[in-house]
Amino acid sequence: MAAAVSAYTAWAASGRPGGATPASSPVTTEGRTVIHTGGGAYVGGGVTIGPGGAFVGRDQVTTTTSTQGGSLAEFTALLAEIRRSVAQVGLDADTTAALDADLRLVENQANKPAPNKALLLSRLEGAARLLTAAAGAATAVDRLLPAVQQAIAWASQLFR
Repeated sequence: MAAAVSAYTAWAASGRPGGATPASSPVTTEGRTVIHTGGGAYVGGGVTIGPGGAFVGRDQVTTTTSTQGGSLAEFTALLAEIRRSVAQVGLDADTTAALDADLRLVENQANKPAPNKALLLSRLEGAARLLTAAAGAATAVDRLLPAVQQAIAWASQLFR
């Protein structure tokens, strides 16, 4: 800490060359602690990393979905239910057609002997993005988005 204070004091006394605060540890002067992050977030104290190595910051949104009980039969039944619901929630025709096409492709992949997991997941994630963008149809998002997120979680486990 003393080294950081000395570096900061010397830098400030020399007219602050470069105009930027040097990267350093927290500097305490006159009873105040100043932490220079260079524009990044400062995290103090201990940090716990969640499952999968994810650290969630203030601008990142995560969704936790239960994945227990996801058999292939349940997965395909969930997809069929989502497709039925898409037609009933009042989305515009283009969004409905895009969702239906993506979900049909996912169903076809799921029923293949060796499904393409990357293709399957990308189409499900695309469906989730489409639903999220359908802000004008709040019912669609409320009813369908959790089901699509469940399908993504199950697909991640079922297909390797």
